[in-house]
Amino acid sequence: ITKRKLAIALALVILALLFTERPVFSVGWYVRPDGLLWGVLLSLYLSQVKDFISSGAKFTIPAKRLLFVALIIALILAPSILATSTTYLSTIGVISIISAALVAMCAADESLTPRGLTGSILAWLGSRSYALYLCHWPIYCIIRILIIPTNTTGQPLHLEAITFTLTWCLSCIALAEITYRYIETPLKAYGYRLALKKHYKKTPL
Repeated sequence: ITKRKLAIALALVILALLFTERPVFSVGWYVRPDGLLWGVLLSLYLSQVKDFISSGAKFTIPAKRLLFVALIIALILAPSILATSTTYLSTIGVISIISAALVAMCAADESLTPRGLTGSILAWLGSRSYALYLCHWPIYCIIRILIIPTNTTGQPLHLEAITFTLTWCLSCIALAEITYRYIETPLKAYGYRLALKKHYKKTPL
């Protein structure tokens, strides 16, 4: 399959998902394939996206920053606005579009991303974000039901809440790190090797 055909297929699936109702806790709601598909689409055309944002669109630095802030505000407000509107658009689909635009802008202009310790923390969160998202709810249920049921520790409620929150956060971070190191990273390396192998087979010596 060619790059163009793959991009068209991805765009069609993303468009279909934008108008697909996904009930809470359904597979489509929980897995949220829109974001994954946008990631593949951006990776296919990353250089073109960078050229468009950095030079082709002739955006000034203040305009880029203003658009960046506007997209973040839209990302925050979108769920509540769409929940009370009569539109047939999927909230998850709209959020994925805004998120993809933010990722594209950051990839094209490094001045939009913080540096130093803040940048390192955000980069770590970004690389583990999907694993954190997938594991946070199961871990919440396991801790709340099996490990720290409500009002059974003998602690005051505020201390119990602190204990629960710390246990939950640390468990999510640990599982996300394990998943990233031993599942995501090996799979990415395997995919990269397959892509190189396919490329060299097509390239004449």
